[in-house]
Amino acid sequence: MIGTHSTLRIQANAAIEEDTWLNIAGHLSIGEGTYVSVRGLIGCESNITIGNRVAIGPNVTIIDTNKNFSNISLPILSQGSVSREIVIGDDCWLGANAVILPGVRLGEHVVVGAGAIVNKSFPGNVLIAGAPAKIIRKL
Repeated sequence: MIGTHSTLRIQANAAIEEDTWLNIAGHLSIGEGTYVSVRGLIGCESNITIGNRVAIGPNVTIIDTNKNFSNISLPILSQGSVSREIVIGDDCWLGANAVILPGVRLGEHVVVGAGAIVNKSFPGNVLIAGAPAKIIRKL
């Protein structure tokens, strides 16, 4: 689904496999030679930039919006949401079932382990894994 004021930019030689859901109300850019595997979800309310030659494994979720929930006297669905830009650098690999949350910035050549929940930013050239994700080692 692409909203009326949204943009989707897919560079040359990028591929998005079947059963991947793109929900775009903002601006999504997918870099040259990037590969998005099956059954993923990219939920873009503001800005998501995915660099060049990024490998995105199956069932990966990249979502730039969270629900507000601080007012317990109101239903969560009536409290709105907050969006924060996501940037994934060139030459990253996001393992199967990884989750990338709002506001995350990954430097170049970051490997995200399968099942990781990434809720903060990381510099380039690292292997991250876990829930929440942390640096396992430098590459």
